[in-house]
Amino acid sequence: MKSLVLNVFAGLSALSMVGAAHAASITLYEEDFTGQEGEGLTGPEPDNTSYTSSNGQWSVTTGSPSRLLVGDHARVEDRNDFYPNAVLPGGEHFQFFDVNEPVTWTTSEIDISGQSNVKVSLDIFEIGDASVFDFVEVSYSVDGGAFQQFFRETDDFSDPDGDGDGERDDPGNLNPLVLEAMADIPMGSTLVLQVVADVTFSDRSIGFDNVLVTSGMPPADPIPLPGALPLMAAGLGVLALRRRRQSA
Repeated sequence: MKSLVLNVFAGLSALSMVGAAHAASITLYEEDFTGQEGEGLTGPEPDNTSYTSSNGQWSVTTGSPSRLLVGDHARVEDRNDFYPNAVLPGGEHFQFFDVNEPVTWTTSEIDISGQSNVKVSLDIFEIGDASVFDFVEVSYSVDGGAFQQFFRETDDFSDPDGDGDGERDDPGNLNPLVLEAMADIPMGSTLVLQVVADVTFSDRSIGFDNVLVTSGMPPADPIPLPGALPLMAAGLGVLALRRRRQSA
């Protein structure tokens, strides 16, 4: 009887583990800049070198003194000043526009303690034709350690017209190709993400959006469903036979 009960218990436990393995991922951090238009740094304010968002989820810093001139900015936008008719993925996004030096966008500290399979993703694109002097880099730091770069692009990295020639065939209606920067994060307690970009002329900008950090915690070595069914079926069959004998 003891082995019978163990068979049934093992079958039920295996089924529950299979279900847990398919559980949805957990969102640890999400930023799509909705409702934050204009937040960030705008020139010319040489002494204004840092800004923290109203929701406390990110900050942006420049060198000191700032090299942002009139109209230059590193802020949330839903349009492009040089190409007002450009088609922007997702509307509001963070935009580096003619910043003339590397500018750094940083997340607040993200709690990843006790999490496994932590993943990072964000969408990155350019408007206009970035040169070899322009770039965007994405990095992460775990537990206050050195930043580890996992994405870098420069020059005409998303081909604004999508035709592969790197030229602006239709400047009035740019359709940028969106690239996705992704990384698997090692286990730790805290995570910080950083986006660094430099854009050197006013006929181009680099933008990013949809910053997402998720985790998934599947159980260790779950029993496959086909192996669980025979165990449970055998146990239930013997139980039914014993009950039939007792009632006879």
